[in-house]
Amino acid sequence: EDDFVGKIASLASLFEVDVNPLRRLVPKYDPSWKSITLVEEMLKSEKVQFDPDIVNIWRKIIELRNSTPIHPDKPPISTLEFFGVTYPAVDYPILWENVLDKFQYSLNKFVKILFDLPKK
Repeated sequence: EDDFVGKIASLASLFEVDVNPLRRLVPKYDPSWKSITLVEEMLKSEKVQFDPDIVNIWRKIIELRNSTPIHPDKPPISTLEFFGVTYPAVDYPILWENVLDKFQYSLNKFVKILFDLPKK
């Protein structure tokens, strides 16, 4: 469990970036939007067909970081189920492997989208 806390916090930190470059890619944005929403809106503004699981996976990673076991008063039951484990008997090594598998899937899909974007 302790290892998972550090790992999920590190993985989620990948989404904590300077959002100004992303904002330049979105014609109209809400100042409260963070990186994941900005990427999603950029894809929509470019009229790119994309698997919504990409951003859903990223949001679920953030939900895990913001909940159990880091914040035990917020058990993310549906998020844990999304990653293939059950609450309260969470198997953290399996959870971590499932998180990484889904994250890798999302990155592979996202990279393909980026390569297919029209060059400006």
